[in-house]
Amino acid sequence: MQSHDRSRFRSPQPTPRHPLPPEVDPGEATPVLPGLTPEMPFADILAYAGKCDLVLVEGYKREAFPKIEIRRDGAASREKLQGNFPQIVAIASDRPKSEHGSLPVFDLNDVKGIADFVIATVGLKTT
Repeated sequence: MQSHDRSRFRSPQPTPRHPLPPEVDPGEATPVLPGLTPEMPFADILAYAGKCDLVLVEGYKREAFPKIEIRRDGAASREKLQGNFPQIVAIASDRPKSEHGSLPVFDLNDVKGIADFVIATVGLKTT
């Protein structure tokens, strides 16, 4: 059994060092850059990614950047991070109607809503 979502996207085959290799359908999967490890310092990940508009990472809750807290019923912990980490800007949950607070709440399956929120939050422009 895989312990994290990120393990679903790991591949034993190296891929080109490119944010989205042409052989990957954007609607199907998001590749993880080869050579990254869960223990890698956040600054090293940013350096490894190079110049780009957006870097999405799992973990690094103590780093100072905007975060979306993920809440799942089946998670090892349902402890809420909101309030302990001021960088949390939204919640994505498998039970969005049961979440309360001042932050925006998204259903985990609302990919478009979450993507639109991220784009607006970081100030990216769509074409």
